[in-house]
Amino acid sequence: MFDIPGRALCQELLGQFDEGMDQLRSAKTNLIGDLTGKITELQNTIYSPLNDLQNSVSEALDNMESMVPDFSAAGAAIQEITDILQACSVLDEKYEGNPANALQNLTDSLFDGANDIMDSIFGAVPELDLARGLNDLLNRGADFDLENLIPGMDSMLNCLSSVCGSDVSSRIDQMNDIMGELNLTDSGSFDLEGIMDSAGLGADAKEGLTNVTSTVTTVKANITQSVTDGISSVKSAQAAISGRFSLL
Repeated sequence: MFDIPGRALCQELLGQFDEGMDQLRSAKTNLIGDLTGKITELQNTIYSPLNDLQNSVSEALDNMESMVPDFSAAGAAIQEITDILQACSVLDEKYEGNPANALQNLTDSLFDGANDIMDSIFGAVPELDLARGLNDLLNRGADFDLENLIPGMDSMLNCLSSVCGSDVSSRIDQMNDIMGELNLTDSGSFDLEGIMDSAGLGADAKEGLTNVTSTVTTVKANITQSVTDGISSVKSAQAAISGRFSLL
């Protein structure tokens, strides 16, 4: 179909896809044990009544403000950090008197605080620990950049097949096999519903666990975003002050 330059370019693309497959195999090696363990946990759990879980989920969402400090503006929350730094020389020295430096180290502590609040709301239901474990697993895909890797490999296959005229059927099968074993979607994320189906969960158990997992994910995402916003807010305020001084 192509002359030497075109064939060389297609060959390079084929090599890039095979490198992606190596990354995907490495991801499988590292993730399959955790995934299998989670499926076994799901199979061995006695699930809570759906209505009880829904009430706890609603209460947790109603208490979001108590779990997620508002760092989006240089208001009370950031002023509180500033006051503590000024009053505690050890912390002031550690963070060089800069609230932004302190904020960068708060995420894990805020997660712990939110977990304590959710523990008190949900009580001893097994779904909460399952949801935390599933959330950790879902986030592990980022360690292998799966949400960029899988769509990128899919695009390579389309080019190899439609443009280069390559027979990629065996490569498609290999990729699909690994994605199936890991319960990955076409976007490279874990398929939570597929994981629960693999464990044989019923409709109520799936709905309850999905909602609890979504709540855990939302709380952690909101905390992370709030800290990020706070750091940006502090840095913007510092830049504005620096700019005013530079004009004097």
